[in-house]
Amino acid sequence: MLNRQFPPAGKGGQFLRTISVFGLGYVGAVTASCLAKAGHRVIGVDVNPIKVEMLESGHAPVLEPSLNELIAEGRRASRLARNMDLKMAVSQSEISFLCVGTPSLHNGSLDVSAVKRSCEEIGKALRSKKEFHWIVLRSTVLPGTARSLAIPTIEAASGSAQMWILPYVSIQNSCAKGAVSPIS
Repeated sequence: MLNRQFPPAGKGGQFLRTISVFGLGYVGAVTASCLAKAGHRVIGVDVNPIKVEMLESGHAPVLEPSLNELIAEGRRASRLARNMDLKMAVSQSEISFLCVGTPSLHNGSLDVSAVKRSCEEIGKALRSKKEFHWIVLRSTVLPGTARSLAIPTIEAASGSAQMWILPYVSIQNSCAKGAVSPIS
């Protein structure tokens, strides 16, 4: 684990951090809404305009108990925004959560093409960013994917990378509840 301190919170301390979340499917929508509930300013990004518009209108793009309420609360508090411009989202945030989909292929392996594509785009966006930027891999991937795919792809596109891996483990239909009120 790296021993690096986070930079100070946003101007005036209005939000704890500004965080971009890439992918507004099951993992991303829950992550974005729970981070907003915790007081962070969250920019949700997705290539699917329907998911982006649902978030904008305060509705969940996936079925999950209490997610509609969390998203609506985040929108009302102006802590949950949406964007389709990945470069702008990276430039306006301090931390990026990569939560893009990894569907199963016909042979049973995971399709990580969206992870690779997102890492390339985030890396390109980081080229013009002077401030330090954290990247958290939250997509459902196999162990070793960060080391074998995500980090090298971001480094090749940006020149450097700092990545944390936060595995996504879920019990379907209880993710939002568990993230907001974890069981001890």
